[in-house]
Amino acid sequence: MENREEQQLVRKFFAQHPLVTVSTLSVDGIPEHSAMYMYMDGLMDCYIATRETTRKYKNIINNKVVVISTHDEDVLMFAELQCEAKRLEDSEVIADILPKLQEVVFARKPGYWIPPVAQLEGDHFVFFRCTPKKVTFVNYDDTGTLYAEPHRITFEL
Repeated sequence: MENREEQQLVRKFFAQHPLVTVSTLSVDGIPEHSAMYMYMDGLMDCYIATRETTRKYKNIINNKVVVISTHDEDVLMFAELQCEAKRLEDSEVIADILPKLQEVVFARKPGYWIPPVAQLEGDHFVFFRCTPKKVTFVNYDDTGTLYAEPHRITFEL
C-alpha cells in the first residue's frame, strides 16, 4: 500500500507544476506529446480538456493509456503518472471540473490570455479523466556527491 505522505508529495508537486506533458500513442504506435494544463483532484485523478479535432483526442480514443509528466528544472524533480483516460460524458461532472481547470490556467497566466486549447480548431471541447495506475516521483536535488542516488518514489494505485 502506498504511503499517504508520498501521495501528498506527488499531488503537491503536480499542483505546483500544472503545465504537463501528456503522452499518447498514435494509431501507428508512435509516441506523441502535448503540452497542456491539467487539474488533479484529491484522489489523484487528472482532468484535461482538448478538442475532437486533435491528434491527442484521436489517440486516446484509440488507446486509453496516457502518461502525464512534469518536472522542475530549478530543484531537479520529475513526476510521471501512467494513467487510463476516460472521456467525461456527464454534464454535471464537466460543469464541476471546468471552473477548476480554468482556475489552474488563470492562476498561471493572469490577465487576458487565451489558453492553447481555446486556440485549437474545432467546435467542441472534450474532457477526460485520467486515473493513475502507476506513479513515479524522482528528486535529484540532493545528489551532489559523485555516487549519490536520487530519492525515488514509485507506487501503484
